[in-house]
Amino acid sequence: MIALTAGDFLLRLFVAALLGLLVGLEREYRSDSPRAAGMRTLALVSMGSALFTILSAYGFVAFTSALYARTDPSRIAAQIVTGIGFLGAGAILLHKQMVRGLTTAAAVWAIAAVGMASGLGLFVEAAGATVLALAVLELLRPVEARLFPHHQQSRIRLRVNPTGDKSDPLEPIRTIYRELHLVPRKVTVVESERGAMIELHFARHRADDLTALVQRLRALPQVTAIRTEILLPDEGKQPPPFTRRSS
Repeated sequence: MIALTAGDFLLRLFVAALLGLLVGLEREYRSDSPRAAGMRTLALVSMGSALFTILSAYGFVAFTSALYARTDPSRIAAQIVTGIGFLGAGAILLHKQMVRGLTTAAAVWAIAAVGMASGLGLFVEAAGATVLALAVLELLRPVEARLFPHHQQSRIRLRVNPTGDKSDPLEPIRTIYRELHLVPRKVTVVESERGAMIELHFARHRADDLTALVQRLRALPQVTAIRTEILLPDEGKQPPPFTRRSS
């Protein structure tokens, strides 16, 4: 049985935590919820998986020489897959008949395998799996949006100047999206002395319909700023800053 030095032990934990942190950084950037599985969660998942794997493979060296002891170095590591299933289930939410968090749950599951590889000292394989996971999460996003445009969700936020006649600031906006046969799932209006902040959330629409809507909203003279978010069904993205309409 090969003994593991303290330096090798800590190196494997460090590599596992670092690779988990990289994938967690991508998840946290893509999420609009502060409670989502992000850098800290995935770093701990990866490091914990590595630690369990190290203990399973090297933690019972002292007992292997005993005649009465029979050890299986894969027994503890095999239970990681079961345990991660419970953790991944906690990342999945069902809200208004829409499932959210499946991608994050899959990332938790995959990063546990990366941690196990790091725990066994397979650094190249673990790093390669991390790069591949990041490629799947990032590079396939635009491909998915192009292949399934009707699955897109969008959130539009508008800043509107106050009206002198105290009319409803939402009325001209409502007229536009109704003409385009778009029905928002949620509409929020917050009025103040400086105008109104309007948020429209659309689900299951085509990209061309959203483009036409944004173009017509920009043409409204009372709209001073607008920003849009394109969301995939299971995750959100941090919104970009407001873009001002050119006068």
